[in-house]
Parts: sequence; structure tokens; C-alpha cells
Amino acid sequence: MRYESFMRASLVTLSVGITSLLLAAPAIARAQNVIEQPGAHPPYTWELEPHLGFTVVHHGFYTGGRAGYATVGDTDLGLGFRGTYKLVDPGFIPKINNTVGISLGVDLTQCRFWCADSYFLYAPEVGAQWNFFFTDKFSALAELGLVFVSAGSFVRPYAKPYMAVGGRYHLSKTTALTLHLGDPFTQFGVSFFM
Repeated sequence: MRYESFMRASLVTLSVGITSLLLAAPAIARAQNVIEQPGAHPPYTWELEPHLGFTVVHHGFYTGGRAGYATVGDTDLGLGFRGTYKLVDPGFIPKINNTVGISLGVDLTQCRFWCADSYFLYAPEVGAQWNFFFTDKFSALAELGLVFVSAGSFVRPYAKPYMAVGGRYHLSKTTALTLHLGDPFTQFGVSFFM
């Protein structure tokens, strides 16, 4: 049953991603290449991102207190918010259009399938975000950090690495649709560049 839930969630995510790319393809084809022009990206200090999130891979403590339990499937849904402060522009590679920032966020996600006595999983996160601006319509990101997980009295709070890759489709100089594919969360939201 868990495998079927995982496959359904994966197919839905893949379908949404492919549909979004097909709808955006004409605009991306007309987009101006800016990767070799450091600083040719939306002017911003902060990126603010409300998002929807879901978990597919669950880590932590299972009902009964067995440590180290992880399972795939039984997708849990939630909401979150992330703020990223731009620290370095251009980023680690000065000859290309990239930035580096520190990202702070929080996610509140359902916890129906592996939390013994809690319906919600509370997870603040902190990490580094490296952004690459390829065209005026498309940018990519990579994130590495820590997420601090808390959910109910049987799930002791703990920290775990947070990793994600993703992309943005820029609707304007101040707004973009953003997708993070990561562990423990996959997130889809709207970014506002301020």
C-alpha cells in the first residue's frame, strides 16, 4: 500500500512538472540568455516564499519508539514559508550570473502516518541557497542546511540534514513560481523578490 501511495504522489508531481514545462516552453524559448552576465537578474535583497509542501520519505521515530525508522509513501501535506537573504552577488563563480544567500524557513506538515500522538510535524530550517540565473525567465537553485523536527511526545526533537534542488519560472522581475525537490520536503510556492 505504501508503494502505491508513493507511486501516485510521484506521478502527480511528475505530471504537474511536465505540464508546467510544456506551458512555459514557448516563453522559455524566447527568453534571453543571461548566465554569462553577472548581476543580470531581478534586483533583490530578500526572496520571500510562501509554499505548499509534502513529504514522501519519513524519517525519525516510529510509534513504539523504534529509533531510525524510515518509510516511503503515505504522503503528508502542509504549508510553509521561507525567507532568503542574499549574501553574495555574484556568488562563488564570479564570471557567471549566480548569487548565494542564507535561507530561513518553517514548515507545518501533516503527520498522520508516523507520529504516535501528533497530527502535525513542525520543522524550522536554516541553510545556504545557491542560485543560478540562466535566462530572464528561468533560474535554478541548490540548498544545503539543517531542519529541526518536532512532532508529539513520542517523536523527540532532532536535527537532520536538509538538501534540495529546484527551479523558478519568473513571471516578472518581482515574482516567480518556485519548486524545491528535496528531503524531507518537496515544496511548490511563489517567490517575491524584494
